[in-house]
Amino acid sequence: PHEEIVELVSHLSAKTNISVQELLRAFGNYLFQRFTVIHADYIVNHQSAFELLKLLDGHIHVEVRKLYTETELPSFEHEENADGSLILIYKSRRALADFAQGLLEGCVAHFQHAMQIERQDIPEENGAHSRFTLRPMKAKHV
Repeated sequence: PHEEIVELVSHLSAKTNISVQELLRAFGNYLFQRFTVIHADYIVNHQSAFELLKLLDGHIHVEVRKLYTETELPSFEHEENADGSLILIYKSRRALADFAQGLLEGCVAHFQHAMQIERQDIPEENGAHSRFTLRPMKAKHV
């Protein structure tokens, strides 16, 4: 249960003086790196972070639900902008946007993209939404 994760991370935060938000992001980043080992056969079939992230709800979460029928997964809607950025709308009653951000950061790092991730939190009655904008950084010319 996500409450146990939050409780464990809260205790770790008290012991380490690292914020719960930072710890959740670090765990998300670590977990994505584990996915690259555990699900390497799936991840290597994708050429970019955007390609993989656009499949979250339509494919990846569908497969997760087949394995774990009782799990409650967040949803991710996506839209591509003409400027080359990708917007992901995270929706979950669990409000673990910091963890989701860590997963996104891990994905971007895995594909070695120079990318800025912007986040806007949108509180709601039944959880939270966050809008992540992944914007490729332009190469600096020397």
